[in-house]
Amino acid sequence: MENNPLISILQLSIKNTEKIWDFDINNCVVPIPNSNTDQIMLVDKFHPINEGIIDDKEINIWDEPEDCEDNFITSQNIESQITIKSATLNKLIEKITSQNSVRSRLIKVFLMTYQSFTTSGKLLSKLFQRYEVPKTIISKFKSVEEFNKYKSIIQTRTISVLKIWLERHFSDFNHALIEEIIIWIAKQSQNNQKNIFLLTQITNAIEKQKKQEKNILQNVINVQSMDTPEPKIPKNIFSKQLTLFDIDPEEIARQMSILDFKDFSKIKPVELLNCAWSKAKLKSRSKNVLKIIDRFNQISNSISYLILKKGKIKQRVKVLKMVINVAEHLYNLNNFNSLNSVMAALASSAIYRLKFTFKELPNKQLETFKKLKQVVKGDNNFKNYRQLLNQIQPPCIPFMGVFLSDLTFIEDGNPDYFKRRLINVLKCNLIYGTIEQIQRYQIKAYNLHPVYQFLELLQNLPTLDSEQLYSLSLEIEPKNASQNEIK
Repeated sequence: MENNPLISILQLSIKNTEKIWDFDINNCVVPIPNSNTDQIMLVDKFHPINEGIIDDKEINIWDEPEDCEDNFITSQNIESQITIKSATLNKLIEKITSQNSVRSRLIKVFLMTYQSFTTSGKLLSKLFQRYEVPKTIISKFKSVEEFNKYKSIIQTRTISVLKIWLERHFSDFNHALIEEIIIWIAKQSQNNQKNIFLLTQITNAIEKQKKQEKNILQNVINVQSMDTPEPKIPKNIFSKQLTLFDIDPEEIARQMSILDFKDFSKIKPVELLNCAWSKAKLKSRSKNVLKIIDRFNQISNSISYLILKKGKIKQRVKVLKMVINVAEHLYNLNNFNSLNSVMAALASSAIYRLKFTFKELPNKQLETFKKLKQVVKGDNNFKNYRQLLNQIQPPCIPFMGVFLSDLTFIEDGNPDYFKRRLINVLKCNLIYGTIEQIQRYQIKAYNLHPVYQFLELLQNLPTLDSEQLYSLSLEIEPKNASQNEIK
């Protein structure tokens, strides 16, 4: 078994067992890898499974027929503008590299959503095809000069798209694809001296993105400036007995926001395509979205447990008061994801039923609680929250639950394809619009000092599952109990 080539490849390519759903060997016989380079190339023999899709790979982009109902369909929007409704992959690549017009929005939409209908390797090979303008089409032009001009425009546009792709979506490229681009550039530079400058821009873009990728985490941390607020540090900061109750509620909210933004800022567009976070065979590509979902649930359950583990009502009121104060500071920091997590805890069946505990809350916290409930309530598709989000400026961590619901609605309500092979571009536009909103808040990090003792504490809060929490709730405030019976 140790020398089985299939096992060797799977060990290289699959870190999460669920990822096996994403691959197909195409019934090919694979040789046993002899080197690291061989292993990289062998991994590329695996291709994502696209069920029910007619693959364009057998049709060279230059053999694609002229625009017709079988490969390209347009429609009019409400402003009477002509928009692309659906098209084949070949046609879409043709349009984003066309000599007639620069479709800047289409390029953005395409590069953000293409992984919902093809792969990075497939797209790269199609761009290479597009760059190789064949001499066989010269008869369509009045002169050689006109053909050469057309060829130059197509090659320039193709290089431009490749450069944009590298600059904005560098995480789409694995080592093998980067090597493929470098080899291709070297070959093209020898064949065409005129395009050396443009091809060099691609090489420069690769080197720039490699450097930036190494510094992503450092950039998030180094947003601190002279205006960074001093953290509120308790005297027992180095004590092994340090608890959440030793920390100022505002500082708790700050540290929660640092943790949340770290994961939120890492979310890539591919994690949000095809509702990957909710599908067993696609979850492996949504690790940062799943981290945020897990953290949302962990915070919510931990908050509930912090309240419920206090046996006496006075202690519970003290914890509840602190939790509401933390929620208010999360609101002030525009951290709507953790705000919703905290409010979800307070609205859970285990906590919301504690009427005697809520009754003892000071008026200030009660009013704050009522205000925050209005912010996070889901009535009219989260109307209050959406209006608020549109008014604020980053830094901000939006409530991911709303965006994920929007993406699910788009995914379920629109077909991926028309006529089995025409990509639904209108759907891609809708997905792009939602992901673009998310990206708007990923750019600016919080100007806050991380306190590592606090961060460690927040990441290791004790918790119980919902059934255990509800049982604990019944113990401290039994059903039909009178206030006199509650300690």
